[in-house]
Amino acid sequence: MVPMNSITRDFLELYDKVNALHRRRCLSIHPEFCTLSIDDDYYLDTLYNMKKANLGDFASAIGVTKPGVTKIVRRFLEKGYLVKTQSETDRRLFYITLAPEWQAYFDRLYALYDEVIRDLLQGLDEETIDTFADSLHRIAANARRIVHAEERDGVEE
Repeated sequence: MVPMNSITRDFLELYDKVNALHRRRCLSIHPEFCTLSIDDDYYLDTLYNMKKANLGDFASAIGVTKPGVTKIVRRFLEKGYLVKTQSETDRRLFYITLAPEWQAYFDRLYALYDEVIRDLLQGLDEETIDTFADSLHRIAANARRIVHAEERDGVEE
């Protein structure tokens, strides 16, 4: 087994490089988008992947309470990051989606990340890439579980 400190060093090196690329490419899209906090970026990215959500589903997805998500959504609405629409079938229900400029930002950012990942995987055979993708999927699931547990235990907005 590879020593943990070696995995940690490799992970941090990769994280630093991808983060630097993210900042550079983010600036090329629009400088304002680069001022997001890590948490706000996570919340907006989660909503981007959900496409449309009610407050309860969004709260569950980001691992915060309903009062916590209400505070986050209110702040995002005030800043123009989100659009809130009422359900056509249930007038008590509201949905939130990213505002068009934020939708376009994440569309472009994901396309840039696709380019970065393609570059990082160059020279690896298909089996190695499949194994890496499977491992990364499992690691991401563990990360979501840990983040949600921490937020449930009081590390919340």
